[in-house]
Amino acid sequence: MATKSKIELGDPEAFSVEDFLALADEEETAQRQQALEAFGQEGVRRTIPIPGAIDPVQRLEQFEEPLAHALGGRAILHGGGTAAEQVDGRYVVKEVDIGLTVADFEEALPLIRACLKAQGAARGTTIFRTGEDDAVFPLDAD
Repeated sequence: MATKSKIELGDPEAFSVEDFLALADEEETAQRQQALEAFGQEGVRRTIPIPGAIDPVQRLEQFEEPLAHALGGRAILHGGGTAAEQVDGRYVVKEVDIGLTVADFEEALPLIRACLKAQGAARGTTIFRTGEDDAVFPLDAD
């Protein structure tokens, strides 16, 4: 017997802030477990926002796949997101982001920068971590 899903598409009232936060916690726990299995440690979670009107398929092909190749077993890519804003009554993509966990950030940072630059990441692209040790690493810094 099928059970009714708690979250129904098209019904914004069915998905509360509490539901969203619970899902985010579950996702973070799953990503930590994945890193533990891959690296033997939780690794370092980073987010890379890239400014520009980049659609999800372009983000995947231009940035995510090359990053996965460049980093190999040093990282787990968790996919990305798209941020849009309303302009003249329609939504326009303003930036995308890519989430990843790396085993050794100091080793991975030069590879991430080189790959993103080679793939044409826009000026203003950063690599950051939020939490206890907030840190921002500009793409253009060496």
